[in-house]
Amino acid sequence: MKTRRFAKPDPATWNLCGVLVQTAPTRMDEVADALAALAGVEVHRRQPDGRVLITIEDTATDSAGATLTRIAGLPGVADAALVYHHAEPKPQVSEESPS
Repeated sequence: MKTRRFAKPDPATWNLCGVLVQTAPTRMDEVADALAALAGVEVHRRQPDGRVLITIEDTATDSAGATLTRIAGLPGVADAALVYHHAEPKPQVSEESPS
């Protein structure tokens, strides 16, 4: 199986992805804990049928796409589906000192 490679995150763009992760109900807590331990991932909701709703943001070292690919390969994950994506330019940080 060929592994897809993602570029490093664009430092000028901020990405937010909404993802639905499907697990077996018996493994949901284990998978949700593994997801919460990943940088850029926040677990928002767990459903009794094994669905876990998360968001993923770019980090300094990984794009949200790379994190999504990693999640799809985690033990106990049956599927990880992108259901929402938002991107916008990061605000420019001024180098001026306060007066």
